[in-house]
Amino acid sequence: MKHKTEVHAGRHAMGGKATMLHIQGKRKKNQLANLPLLFVALFFLFFNTIACEQIITSVKETQKKVKISKNRGKVIVYFNGAERTGINLTITIDNIRIKSEKGEWIRVSEKRFQINSIRTTGEQVQIGEIFADAGKYRGMELTITDAILVEDGKEKKLLTDGQKKIVFIDFDFGVYPEMNTPLFIDWDPIRSVKVNYIFEPVFKLSTKKFEIRGVMTYVSNEDSGNISLIDRALRRVVSVIEVEEGPKGLVASPDGTRIFVANSRSDSVSVIDTNSNRVLQHINLESGSGPEEISILPDGSKLYIVNYKSNSVSVVNARSFQLLRTIPVGVSPIALDIDSRGRRVYVANSRSNDVSVIDALTDSIIASSIPVDSYPRDIIVDQNNGNVYVACYNSNNIDVISPSTLSVEKRLNTGNSVVAIVEDRRRPFIIYFFQQYPNRIVQFDTNSNLTIHTLRIRGFVRNLKIDEDRGKIYAVMQNENKVAVIDKLSRVVEWKAEVGKKPYDVLILR
Repeated sequence: MKHKTEVHAGRHAMGGKATMLHIQGKRKKNQLANLPLLFVALFFLFFNTIACEQIITSVKETQKKVKISKNRGKVIVYFNGAERTGINLTITIDNIRIKSEKGEWIRVSEKRFQINSIRTTGEQVQIGEIFADAGKYRGMELTITDAILVEDGKEKKLLTDGQKKIVFIDFDFGVYPEMNTPLFIDWDPIRSVKVNYIFEPVFKLSTKKFEIRGVMTYVSNEDSGNISLIDRALRRVVSVIEVEEGPKGLVASPDGTRIFVANSRSDSVSVIDTNSNRVLQHINLESGSGPEEISILPDGSKLYIVNYKSNSVSVVNARSFQLLRTIPVGVSPIALDIDSRGRRVYVANSRSNDVSVIDALTDSIIASSIPVDSYPRDIIVDQNNGNVYVACYNSNNIDVISPSTLSVEKRLNTGNSVVAIVEDRRRPFIIYFFQQYPNRIVQFDTNSNLTIHTLRIRGFVRNLKIDEDRGKIYAVMQNENKVAVIDKLSRVVEWKAEVGKKPYDVLILR
């Protein structure tokens, strides 16, 4: 029985094999017959792939050309809330367009905006930014699809369902090649509601002008490729300066006539004239350097720029704008600072966990690698005693390097995830720093090694600066696209200014 079963199985297998061979033979003939069709299909697939790649490349190149085209400029639109209001009115704006002199319409934003008169009192909101052809423009159109007034706790709809209110603001303005044109919409909510609850929205369009340079604050916006100018008296953005790609670190010349911007994605430094607030020149650094932070000697003669990608520091003549030399340092340098006498440049190397020291007179390395704790993120030099504070993100402390021994002689018990440090120059031994976890700004006494005060703050603070004359702390809120202004004494956030995308650094021009 077993034998028969085996024979039967064997025959079944052989029969199956023969059948398979017969089918395979037919398939082989069919495949040979279909070879020309196969080659044709492969031919079309190959050239279609190339065509698709060319189209994608063409689209990318076109997008890039749109950004850098000499015949286009950028239009940035801000909404300014009323200075004061006694009315609780919420409007929904569905569409905002600008009209060219030729009658062409350009949409500013694809988003829907809901704006409340009380919440936006004294506030400013950036609505959108677009690239537009250079030329003259005749105004702006807003489409409002909803308006709700709240009185005595009750809501009253001022527009019926499906009803729209289209408002055209007649205002002539120009868009200039390779420049920013900021437009500011001012809303008067009280005058927007007439007798018997008739809704007639009142808007005014303007391009703010300013003359007083002493009240300006500059903010670099990494993803927008520009610099926001905040008027500290108005507490609002009043202008925008287009630079190159990925602006990060900012520094001003000692006389305040020049601002230098490290552009991380274009490997360059932009030079801004603060009298005209226009770019004078772009200084090219080594390709692929990835500049992050920038500092200047007290006499204004030389700039030092840390290059995160090329593990180096670029030295630039701050008067002739010439690249002088490039100095190798540790791995992934991310921050630097200069002592008060302008003799030493201290560089924090984030991936090699050390600090390099450069002699500013000879531009030679004094100390190539001072070991510090894990992942240094920021570095400052105490202008009173010369101590160097290094924020080590992955450790529980800030390392203190002695300028005489060039070694870590003290560790401040701050807790981990310290991102940014700033010195209070009016109070010796006092520093402020941002601690990412648990999201707080800390006032710290470096002499007693104790925390004085803390302020919980929402979001990620990339940089901190102090306005010494007015007693304010400026915190760059990177994930909110805002700059928060905090009073040092009361430790209260007094106001916020909305800036560009992914703000990085702030510079207070005194």
